[in-house]
Amino acid sequence: GAVPWAFDLAGCAQLTVKALTLGGAVSLGDEGAAAIAAALRNNSALERMHLLSTGISIEGAVALAGALESNDALYTLDLEYNPLQPEGVSALARALVHNRRLTTLRLAYCEAGAEGAAALGDALERNDVLQHLNLGYSQIGVSGAAELARALVRNRALETLDLWHNALGDDGAAALAPAVNDSALSS
Repeated sequence: GAVPWAFDLAGCAQLTVKALTLGGAVSLGDEGAAAIAAALRNNSALERMHLLSTGISIEGAVALAGALESNDALYTLDLEYNPLQPEGVSALARALVHNRRLTTLRLAYCEAGAEGAAALGDALERNDVLQHLNLGYSQIGVSGAAELARALVRNRALETLDLWHNALGDDGAAALAPAVNDSALSS
């Protein structure tokens, strides 16, 4: 299964693979995510990691966030379709404050909610590296959009922010519009 494979990976800190892609057929869960996080702490080769729909939830996100704080190689992390919930997304956001390499973070369908969006907003105010953030279908709502808008005023690195299908409505759009116009976001 996937978890024994992930535990084997933890012993391979010197792995020279540049990209790791696992999808829905591989159920890592939190235990597998923790094993991958352990390997990431000392790995300087892996640059892109796509763990879509692999059953990672809050505990796995917390483990991956811990690894992101010290990892200086990974520049793309895709965790789409995993139930990270606000707590898991918030842990990843806190890691962004320390991480100086990650340029792309994909969290669509991760149930970030307004709380997760607020944590990402706080991180974006201090992170000058992340360029692409996908929060599609993340249930951030109007208050989450307002938190992200606050961060966009200060952040000059973020180039793309995907917020599709978040029920932002007119109020969310109104909160974002001035910040988007005054940000580095691509048109």
